[in-house]
Amino acid sequence: MKKDIRAEILKRNRTIHKNLRQSYSQSINREMFDLISKDDTSIALFYPMETEPDIVPFIEKLLEDNRVVSFPKITNAKEKQMAFYAINSLEDLSVGKYGILSPSSDIVVKDFDVVITPVVGIDKDFKRLGMGGGFYDRFFEAYQALDNPPKFIAPIYDENMNLDFEGDKWDIVMDYVVTEKQVYKRDSTL
Repeated sequence: MKKDIRAEILKRNRTIHKNLRQSYSQSINREMFDLISKDDTSIALFYPMETEPDIVPFIEKLLEDNRVVSFPKITNAKEKQMAFYAINSLEDLSVGKYGILSPSSDIVVKDFDVVITPVVGIDKDFKRLGMGGGFYDRFFEAYQALDNPPKFIAPIYDENMNLDFEGDKWDIVMDYVVTEKQVYKRDSTL
């Protein structure tokens, strides 16, 4: 079922006109800026694919503000392992495994104040439907159990929110979901 939902959403997202995607992305970026405090110095991110909101302006602003910005790099595809590495500019990214832009840096980052997570969809319990590889779920499982976990934020199109799928126990749970229409906070809506 998750596989079918994922395929349907990705197909639908590919049909969003470029101008509409840009408009949605501007709204999403604006709302995400408001969720980041001055105390949030270490932020884990991802480089968006064409089916996702364009968060590049958000990333550029974080870099301008001298935040510790890190991106994932697959370290062991067979074991579905990845690590996050700090970058100083978007030029520090190059095409890596699966065609995903990955950092060329060797500076590993393990502490995060905020995690901006790629998502395909979100269920009613704020569980993340990803691309199906399990990399993010494996990596961040321990972080969600911390006494003071990072804020998990998902930029997503509103129509991909509150989906009806059976989340798994290992699915990452988002604290905030930011769409072009509103910000959803787990247990309430802002």
